[in-house]
Amino acid sequence: VIRVCDLVDDSQQSSPGFVIIEVSLPRADDRPGLAIAVNFGVTSDQIEPNTHPVSDQAPVTTLKPRVLVLASTYPRWLGDTDPGFVHELCRRLVDRGFDIDVLAPRTPNALERECLHGVRVFRYPYFIRRYETLAYGGGILPKLKARPWLRALVPLLLLGQIYAAWRRLRRSRYDCVHAHWIIPQAFCACVAIRGNGPPVLVTSHGGDLFGLRSRLARTLTRWTLGKSRRIAAVSR
Repeated sequence: VIRVCDLVDDSQQSSPGFVIIEVSLPRADDRPGLAIAVNFGVTSDQIEPNTHPVSDQAPVTTLKPRVLVLASTYPRWLGDTDPGFVHELCRRLVDRGFDIDVLAPRTPNALERECLHGVRVFRYPYFIRRYETLAYGGGILPKLKARPWLRALVPLLLLGQIYAAWRRLRRSRYDCVHAHWIIPQAFCACVAIRGNGPPVLVTSHGGDLFGLRSRLARTLTRWTLGKSRRIAAVSR
């Protein structure tokens, strides 16, 4: 079930310019289905300070619905100028009783593990730390167009993300994997799961559909969407 509506804050007042896409996923057992709200238009300067390190030594045991979120755009630190809509979505899901883990690329000067507003963030390595500059600061596609030599980091980012997702899926039980962008996040999630794991929900933000037009990209997109349980897209 997909429902598109205006974003409503805690006072039940709608916020113009914000959109929620709610996707309900049935469970295999008798528990209520998952309901994931995807919202857009929130920047990181609207994120309130609340951060502390998180340990990766043991899986979390909880009866809450658990979601593993994959994203390449995520606040690196408090006050980051990169868009914060993925974190805002995760924070609101935590407020609604969800247990959220986020996988994002590592980047210089950012913590590898921390907890932001109840959201556990794990930043995975994919190269020598000082040169892990493919993500953030404007997005992957614009960077590749401006600096073509960064393409050498793309396969390393894919492998790093696949391994990080596979590792987290082995350590913890998740009810759903929510991947932002078809390529690379949803593709990496489907490869890591390999048909034996939680359902994959994909949110396309536009650039992954219209910015990747090569034959290889179209082939990977079709394969990824065929492996995904639900697909949502930014409508406005």
